[in-house]
Amino acid sequence: MRRARRVAAPAAACVAAKVAWDLSRPAAAESSGDGPVVRRSSVTDDVKWRGIAWSPRGVPEREHQIEALKSGKPFDVLVIGAGATGCGVTLDAATRGLKTACVDKGDFACETSSRSSKLLWGGSKYIATAAASLFSWGTLSDPIGAVKAFYSEMKMVYNCHQERTFMMETHPHLVNWIPLAIPIREWHPAPRCSVHTLLATIMWEPVLDHPLFMILPLIAPLFTKFYDSLSFFHCPPSYADDLKYCAVLHEGQHNDAAAGAVWYRICFITGGKWTTYREMAEDTVNRVIKEKGFKDVGPCVTRHLPLIGSENFKPGYRGLRSKTKEPLHRRDVAEHLVRAYGWRALDISCGVFAAGYPFIEEEVEYCCGEYCRSVKDMLSLRMRLAYINSEAAKEAATAYMNEFGGPVPDKSGAKLRSATLSSGALGVAELDADGSGYLDMREVGQAASRLGFPFANSKEPSELTASFELMDSTKSGRITEPEFVEWWNGKGDSFHKQLHDSLKAPLHAPWPRERTYELVLAALRAGFRGIDTACQPKHYDEAAVGAALETSGLRRADLYVQTKYTPLAGQDPDRLPYDAAAEVEEQVKQSVAASLRNLRTDYLDCLLLHSPLPSHEQTLRAWRQMEAHVAAGEARALGLSNQYDAAALERLCEEASVKPSVVQNRFVEEHGRHDVAVRAVCERHGVRYQAFWALTGNRRILQGRAVREVAKAHGASAEQVWLSFVQALGITPLSGTTDPNHMAQDLALPALSAAEVERLQHLIG
Repeated sequence: MRRARRVAAPAAACVAAKVAWDLSRPAAAESSGDGPVVRRSSVTDDVKWRGIAWSPRGVPEREHQIEALKSGKPFDVLVIGAGATGCGVTLDAATRGLKTACVDKGDFACETSSRSSKLLWGGSKYIATAAASLFSWGTLSDPIGAVKAFYSEMKMVYNCHQERTFMMETHPHLVNWIPLAIPIREWHPAPRCSVHTLLATIMWEPVLDHPLFMILPLIAPLFTKFYDSLSFFHCPPSYADDLKYCAVLHEGQHNDAAAGAVWYRICFITGGKWTTYREMAEDTVNRVIKEKGFKDVGPCVTRHLPLIGSENFKPGYRGLRSKTKEPLHRRDVAEHLVRAYGWRALDISCGVFAAGYPFIEEEVEYCCGEYCRSVKDMLSLRMRLAYINSEAAKEAATAYMNEFGGPVPDKSGAKLRSATLSSGALGVAELDADGSGYLDMREVGQAASRLGFPFANSKEPSELTASFELMDSTKSGRITEPEFVEWWNGKGDSFHKQLHDSLKAPLHAPWPRERTYELVLAALRAGFRGIDTACQPKHYDEAAVGAALETSGLRRADLYVQTKYTPLAGQDPDRLPYDAAAEVEEQVKQSVAASLRNLRTDYLDCLLLHSPLPSHEQTLRAWRQMEAHVAAGEARALGLSNQYDAAALERLCEEASVKPSVVQNRFVEEHGRHDVAVRAVCERHGVRYQAFWALTGNRRILQGRAVREVAKAHGASAEQVWLSFVQALGITPLSGTTDPNHMAQDLALPALSAAEVERLQHLIG
């Protein structure tokens, strides 16, 4: 057995960055007695650091920090990236008296720092390597170089031991011993030193004919698992065309003033690790001070500076009890809080958050105060529950929504951000046949051929070629998603219009209600970006949809979220989302507010009236209120569902100020030859027709000869052919499948010829 120290979690980076923001000049420390520590109500209260000669101001809330960034006042140092090294640099710079800001696109330590081993290694194996190199025959040819290399290795090992000792002695709640197991498959070869650790796991590299073996001593009970599928060997290859830019060398010139000025002010630090993050931060700040010429800067103090929670720390349950007279949690909860937050664990006490695990509700609120911004970050980075037990994480996500769906997430910003609608992203996914992430002439040409446009690279460019050149703003010969989205949202030509109409990617409508979270996540992983739901607790779980959207990590701009106001007749009286006695306008208003809260967004891509009300006047009243939500920016478009009266739809289109953008009906034979009259009104008024029950309501047709023969010709299923036919009619189908394989098939539809579409057209009259 070999023993090593590791950082328990990325919490160290979080508290380091939290302390470092906008620190004031050192001031005298406040003395404290030996009595019990008084609990604070907020992590933003003043922080009392014992044992050091100064006390920083209380850490401001995130909103105040953002305002500081917007104020226009200059900072001495801007740190980009809040990983282990970035937080270390921020802390080091701020404690020297430099006005410092740290920014990151995600949570603290959300990238490499949270995925690395977090092993605090002493580098002992390098002693053996350096000694072997020094006493090798190569030393005879270059003795001076060999001695320098040996000295360099020994200096690195010494520094690693110094830093590890600092972490063990100063931050005992973040460091603990773990055993490392080295497998011996044969007796004669000695175990190699290339032992890797992953999170809190021990892992060794497999031979291709053996399964990968991992031991997981996590917060959960011990798991041991064999991984027979070595899928990590299947990496996407890099092709010559993708690497051409690597062969271009731009020699810097004296007249490159802009570039020179920018590079002169930037200092890069890469290749960090938890063992030496503090030392790397010290070296970086020293370099910045030297290059920038800062004066009156204090010395580095981080070698003796405890992070929040480390002051006078006593490990374990008894150590926590010695600091308070208040009743504590059960032992496993207290131990978890102490390991994660040190003596700040005294700030946290409430009910259990995830059954069977030492996570509690107030820990969520505490982490929101430490700038946690989403359910995904909470469960995967702060608690790691998503990696321990996905089912428990799903339940906890729902509990998070129900418990903190109001003030706490709003205050911490833990709701999906609004952004410009980017339906064009769906277009890229639809056209990108080879999955390269961009579009080339061939892929756009394939779309054009389906739309009947000529594609020719002649001296007289076709309309399509002109459109391609318009999309390709960088003139690289390929179109990126941002380029396509910009073109998509701009003024369109006829090709633009037809492409807009043709890319009617299926929406996913999760069913049954109990599996909503699971199904939405599966659909998003399969490639769906449009989700259909309703504010109707009897049949739909909007909160689970919102939790899944947030967990997915997808940008709000890349999602199409559609929900419905369901009139009183369609609701369960015991589970109403609005006041049953209120006027219809107020019911719509309360329903929309509930949907925005449940879906964790501040706008809906489309708001539908779930069904017409008993009279046209009542329907129009509800519609007027829905129009008010469009004016307020809470809905981008309006539509209605279950409207099978073509005349009533025509009247609404004529009287509405905001015309319907969507009609969602059953696409079945029973409704007037597949709703032909309503579809005609939609075509006349430019309304998109959405079809549900497109498969389940047409089993007879799917089993018929025509569909089966077309499916055989394309090597596809009858369901795929029928959905492709529905799309060819300009209809957006809704997919309610629960099978991940079928989800993928629903997005990989064959392109039908005009003759095939005409043949299937006869099946619906």
